[in-house]
Amino acid sequence: MEFLLPVFLKVFPNMLASTFQDKMKEQEALKRKINARIEYVKFLQDTVKEMAKEIQNSRSGEVKKTTEDLDEFLSKARV
Repeated sequence: MEFLLPVFLKVFPNMLASTFQDKMKEQEALKRKINARIEYVKFLQDTVKEMAKEIQNSRSGEVKKTTEDLDEFLSKARV
């Protein structure tokens, strides 16, 4: 059985549990998570900006001023 172990490991490379962690795999997973979060934040910012524009076009007075402030804040936050 000991002689066949290298053959089994060649056929089934993940057969033995290992404490070794591949740094590249961890970094790639972290990059994917970060990119997903960035895309999610961009989507939410675009949604809030569009909602502010709709309110700004349909309302007047204090609500319009508040949406203009929100729009200005979002523009500064993206830079």
